[in-house]
Amino acid sequence: MKSRFPFWFLTVQIALCSSVLFFGNLLLLLSRPTNLVVFQPTAGFYLRLSLAFAVMSLLQVALLFECHRRYPAHYPKLGLLLLCLSLYNLSDFVVQSLFPTGAERMKLAVLVLFGTLYVPLAIWIGWKYGTIQVVKKVRAVLLPVALIILVYGLPQTLFLGTIQRPYIPAKHTPIHLIICDGLSWDVLYKDAGVDPEFANVLQISHDAHLCTNADSGGNTTKEALAGMITGRDFDGAALRHTRWLVSDRSPEELPENPDTWTSIGQFGSIFEDTRRAGYNNVLVGYYLPYLETFTEHITRGYQIPHISAGRMTFQQTPRSLLFPVHRSTAKNFERAFDYYLDQVSQAPDNTFFYVHLNLPHSPFCYDPAGNVLGRFAFYRNSFVESDLPYRNNIRKLDASFGRLIKALKTRGTYDDSLLIITSDHNVNYTSSHVPLIVKMPGQQTPIVVKDEVSLSRVKAFLADVLAGEALDIAKLRPTNR
Repeated sequence: MKSRFPFWFLTVQIALCSSVLFFGNLLLLLSRPTNLVVFQPTAGFYLRLSLAFAVMSLLQVALLFECHRRYPAHYPKLGLLLLCLSLYNLSDFVVQSLFPTGAERMKLAVLVLFGTLYVPLAIWIGWKYGTIQVVKKVRAVLLPVALIILVYGLPQTLFLGTIQRPYIPAKHTPIHLIICDGLSWDVLYKDAGVDPEFANVLQISHDAHLCTNADSGGNTTKEALAGMITGRDFDGAALRHTRWLVSDRSPEELPENPDTWTSIGQFGSIFEDTRRAGYNNVLVGYYLPYLETFTEHITRGYQIPHISAGRMTFQQTPRSLLFPVHRSTAKNFERAFDYYLDQVSQAPDNTFFYVHLNLPHSPFCYDPAGNVLGRFAFYRNSFVESDLPYRNNIRKLDASFGRLIKALKTRGTYDDSLLIITSDHNVNYTSSHVPLIVKMPGQQTPIVVKDEVSLSRVKAFLADVLAGEALDIAKLRPTNR
């Protein structure tokens, strides 16, 4: 096998090209502006991804070298096979790009095709056409593709993971605003109250206003929380593309290019208001780029990883209905809640806690005892009211609220705190009707509020606290009522 290039050089090229193409789907996925907002890849994420890339490349180099040493006639066949197999993920990216709304429904079909058609086809191609000349030609075609993927897919922005600034103590009312992602009111509530099954949330509701007709302002996380943080009612059409990036112009005037949009922070935010009033801001965020958007106003911050490097790497293998996400989802939730309780134990009274939790949103990762389901348990994303896996996630959330109650009472701030518990949408994204529980400072009797209230009025409601005035639940009523 005479060649212009040394044998080892060709081997390294095949391994590197194959690895880039294998991870190409992930790199291209993360290069989209909309997905950057969702996945928020940190420096640590790319470090772990680089390690996975290096390990995969070294394994392929070792395999090719060993094949060349023992079975030199089969070396080009193996090289061609590796290059063919690496193209699968790239084809998966093309399928999802061409059919974005149907990609989820195509997972099983793609898996079947991969197992029954693509792998045997790649093996057949490698065996029949695996000559050194063909390998060189395929490498010559795929190497520029790999370089384009690297150039296009390398990150221009890395997201923050934590913020750690010193607390500035003062005497103010402690505020806790807790958003439980995907918490449905019709599961949490029962007979105009909290379902007794969720005992800790029920305990909080005994000292609170329980709003039975609360509207989040949108059926998606970004739409609902953008309105709550800024106090604006955003039309869903005005939140196209990244949605977290918004414009003050009408939907008809919005350009299609999201890069020309301005940050949500331009409208003013809860965090800006509380900071100006002398509060420390503790932000535990999930899914949205909170720390990047509101950095200057945050005292302490922890960003829950929306998706782990392990999960993203696993998804580079043939797509299936099984995902190793339950353990990572549970671990992310527990780390975030531990961070929250740790800050509760040390923050001064003048602290505003904004906590966006990733439960009870799918994947439904807990059993009835609160233990994490098996690593390869089925990913459940469907929901009916009696769905036990969904209720198990709420049970775990409820147990965590028990820990919060204990921490606040130990600190002696439970009675004097303003505690707001709500959600962004129901589990199916079909309704903006959400639960809302508001425990006023010093409140000791339950009050049921049947009037319509809106999360977009939370910012105005908190303005009274910041001004030292008496709280009025009527401030939560929509302005157009």
